Amino acid sequence: MSAKPVLLEAREVTVRFGGLVAVDAVSAAFRAGELVGIIGPNGAGKTTFFNAISGVTEPTDGRLLAAGRDLTGAKPHRFAARGLARTFQTPRVFSDLTVLANIEFGLKFAGRRRRQWLLWGDEVGVPWALRDAAGILKLVGLDAYAGMRAGDITPSQQRLLEIGMALSTRPKVLLLDEVAAGLTEAEVVEMARLIRRLRDE
Repeated sequence: MSAKPVLLEAREVTVRFGGLVAVDAVSAAFRAGELVGIIGPNGAGKTTFFNAISGVTEPTDGRLLAAGRDLTGAKPHRFAARGLARTFQTPRVFSDLTVLANIEFGLKFAGRRRRQWLLWGDEVGVPWALRDAAGILKLVGLDAYAGMRAGDITPSQQRLLEIGMALSTRPKVLLLDEVAAGLTEAEVVEMARLIRRLRDE
């Protein structure tokens, strides 16, 4: 059986801040259908590596490729345009918008990308649940909160909402930074189920 395609690859990625080496020549390849965990103690450089492979922080050395295209030094919107989405340690949502409107925002972005996908010839089908905001909210378990302000839901629900926002851009690669931080044991179990479900779909 042939190996699944590499969607995101880091080659000898290094990030330095002055004299501090936060990420030291890390190489990794992320393939379609995989669940990959990056583990390490606090201060090990996990978030810095995430920032580097999503365009938030420019690597000092090394190369980054998305589906074979060199994106070294590119801004986050270029990574997003190639099908990469991410969440952050502290959920980033539009607090004054409704939960539903947060998802709709991402769908509008995905709609603008459709023409680019067609030009690149790599448009792929997406699960039906990701085709509309209500479906995404149901997928992440927030459909009952659609009309609430995002700032009024709990931090754990905001984390789910941020995942929904990332999904609304129809990514090929989803990076989840400290996705279980602050969750209860039961919420961690549910989060693991959601992640496996996303992988399987």
